Amino acid sequence: MAAALMAGAATQAGAAAELGESPFSVAPKARGSARALAVANEAFARQLPAAGPHSSAIDRFVSDPDNYAIAVDRDGANYTVEYAIKPFEGRRFRGGGYRYTIDGDSYRIVDSRIDP
Repeated sequence: MAAALMAGAATQAGAAAELGESPFSVAPKARGSARALAVANEAFARQLPAAGPHSSAIDRFVSDPDNYAIAVDRDGANYTVEYAIKPFEGRRFRGGGYRYTIDGDSYRIVDSRIDP
């Protein structure tokens, strides 16, 4: 059924313009869930809110990609990559996750959502 990866995302690497310019990069001809994850990670890193020097502890936590668990699932022709925020100081969040649907042939994002 689902191939799941539970891991922290690597540190945000700025706004890389194209696949191949970030720590999430894979070879352009790579296929499968690793490629889908790399594409989703690029978008995820750009969408995370930036934490400023006067940000609260919770804002810094939410801004750090290492504080998200990642799951990858293949559903027919598409991959779904989900990011769920881990508990902060023992408390779970309600919402705040990110979901990307990646076309399994072109490896382009066909849908993205942020859970309210």
